[in-house]
Amino acid sequence: MDDLGRFNRKWCNSDKEEYEKRIVNFFLKCVDDKKKPTISGLALALNIGSTQTIREYSRNRSEGVEEIAELTSWGLLMIEEFFEGNLHLTQGNPAGSIFWLKNQGWSDAMSVEHSVDGFEALCRKVMGAVMEQEENGQSG
Repeated sequence: MDDLGRFNRKWCNSDKEEYEKRIVNFFLKCVDDKKKPTISGLALALNIGSTQTIREYSRNRSEGVEEIAELTSWGLLMIEEFFEGNLHLTQGNPAGSIFWLKNQGWSDAMSVEHSVDGFEALCRKVMGAVMEQEENGQSG
């Protein structure tokens, strides 16, 4: 039975086979139609009324829906992998993929952790080696 038009359907583990079939069919249709997979497209294929709801499905590990959550996470990861794969494009512009990935929590900012403790330990080690060489009559 097709529930097209009935959005925000509550899926549970007993629906696992149907849910998985819809996810697989969504990706096969994307390939056949030469369309890029999207989160909204996956939500529509599953008769889920919003991208927010499909993200909530992927995070819900409650009893009775954990298999649905795992399948949803798999579907979202497949879409993310598609956009991640577009970052290496040499022809065309990967800016759209970069924008999409940033909206999924990716970051292109570089963070550097500074640790005085680590630096001090390194200095002590280097100075110890230098002093040992001097004591042994060696110079660098």
